[in-house]
Amino acid sequence: MKDLVTEGRSLQDLFRTKVLNEAPTAAQKAAEKYAMNIAKTGGMPKIKEVDFGKDAKRFAKAYDGSDTKWKSKTMLSQKEAMDIMKQALPGGYNDFKAELIGKLPSDSKIQLGREGSVCLYVKTTSKPNKSSLKADELMEVEPGIYRIWWD
Repeated sequence: MKDLVTEGRSLQDLFRTKVLNEAPTAAQKAAEKYAMNIAKTGGMPKIKEVDFGKDAKRFAKAYDGSDTKWKSKTMLSQKEAMDIMKQALPGGYNDFKAELIGKLPSDSKIQLGREGSVCLYVKTTSKPNKSSLKADELMEVEPGIYRIWWD
């Protein structure tokens, strides 16, 4: 049997295609690829940290630029993050809209980021609700820190 990890396929993918004869969705493929990368490296991939402070113009330039893997060093309140994202991505990005940040738990501290698409790292005492955020991925990456990603 071929090595599934080196072939880039998960057991779930194999089961779906060989047993259920179903094709995985793009979001499922992305989530499985991300999980496999974590399994291979033994932890979260390193993402370049940038220091934009609270400068919405610098965030807007970063979201528009060619660097697609970064996260901010600055922890922001919900209001600060929402205000910056309204300016940086005024029309939103696919299902992500700045107003969704208001649906995070009230004690949330947020690092803005980009991992291909919009990504937030949220420090909170209670798990955010993936469906109310319309997020494609939500995972706890460290105790009390959640990675939320929209495609």
